[in-house]
Amino acid sequence: MSGRQLILEKEPVARALLHTLRAARVDFLRLLIVDVSNQIRSQIFNITDLESNPSDLLQDVVVPGIVNRLPSYGDEVIGRESCDEVCLMRPDLGTLHILPYDLTHGAMYTSLYAEDGLPSQLCSRSFLQRQLDAAKAQGMIFSVGLEVEFILYDENNVTVDISNYGCNRAFTRRSKFMNEVMGMLGRQRNACGYIQKTHSEVGNGQFELVVRHEVDVMKIADSILTIRETVHAVAASHGYRATFLPKPEETNAGNGLHLHLSFSEGDGVNAFPGTHVYGLSEKASQFVAGIVHHLPALIAFTLPSVTSYNRAKPHCFSGYSQCWGVEEKECAVRMCQEYGSGRLTNVELKMCDVSANPYIALGTVLAVGLDGVQSKLELGKPATPDDMGPLLPQSLEEALDLAEKNNVLREALGEGLFEGFIAVKRAEIKHFKEHGKVFDVI
Repeated sequence: MSGRQLILEKEPVARALLHTLRAARVDFLRLLIVDVSNQIRSQIFNITDLESNPSDLLQDVVVPGIVNRLPSYGDEVIGRESCDEVCLMRPDLGTLHILPYDLTHGAMYTSLYAEDGLPSQLCSRSFLQRQLDAAKAQGMIFSVGLEVEFILYDENNVTVDISNYGCNRAFTRRSKFMNEVMGMLGRQRNACGYIQKTHSEVGNGQFELVVRHEVDVMKIADSILTIRETVHAVAASHGYRATFLPKPEETNAGNGLHLHLSFSEGDGVNAFPGTHVYGLSEKASQFVAGIVHHLPALIAFTLPSVTSYNRAKPHCFSGYSQCWGVEEKECAVRMCQEYGSGRLTNVELKMCDVSANPYIALGTVLAVGLDGVQSKLELGKPATPDDMGPLLPQSLEEALDLAEKNNVLREALGEGLFEGFIAVKRAEIKHFKEHGKVFDVI
């Protein structure tokens, strides 16, 4: 197809998009990507004068291939990638949303493509899509829910509250802030799942947002980014500072990102419960076995900050050992029961936090779970208080060492994304050892 033909085909879509944006009084459009260090990067376009050439809205946006070789502490290129490499940002039109905290701005999440038109090997969003496609080929349609935690500080950098878990007064004191957060997320449904509930958490100044299970797993991954941006914007408007860092203070609870996964076999019926073993179906037991088996290497991608491992300790309800259990909050992999019936409904991975690129985190969990299905792994016995299994890596450095030896994760991610991730994380560890500082880019 010629370039001219492509432009002609794009033009009706571009005109419709422009009409939608202008009707909403939007003047600027943000195209968003997230890199391996989990920084949300954007290109922002002025759309006030595109009536004569609306197809410019859908033109590929060139970004340097080094975008996935940049660490959290600064724009230092890590590894061998050259500045001559380019990627093309292409928006997912289905994610178009107006930013309720900046109403003249619209935004869309994008994927990265190579110059030959194929998904770039550096694109984390495309990696997640590959894993969803692989699951579908196995007859598994996944549904994912989330629990997202953050801590709120006042203008003096003091947590806004000292209270216990679920304290109603803690919420009441910040109800204006939380009402705005919940309302704004509800107005961004193209880019955020439904916020099912919220409450104050164990930590001082800590709150949790619960995102309802959805089969649109890509939207669930997008939701994590949308929540981050919205919470930060609303916090700033109230004179607060929010952080999603896994362990911002040694004496306060850490922030987690709990992933809940279940699947159907195409009929919309939850295929997790069954009679194969431990109340699970055969595929569900194999999927969970894959997660548990690969967990020591997997957490390099789900706990990818040096401070993630300060949270993953005993008695923190985050998990710390290679085990699974039913409704056992100390287990890294927890099977959740339906109240009343006792049926096992989904698997929860506790060893994840918001420092993880959400597409990489969800994609790697799917990859190791699917390996369990394909390899027909058997699920071992659940943990007991006297036997919680072997300890997991106690640092990001240890986890990366194991990840580099894990061929399932290396092959699933692809050499470009895998090597870029490892190189950036090694550089972040080195920087932390030299400077003792973690940069809050999330």
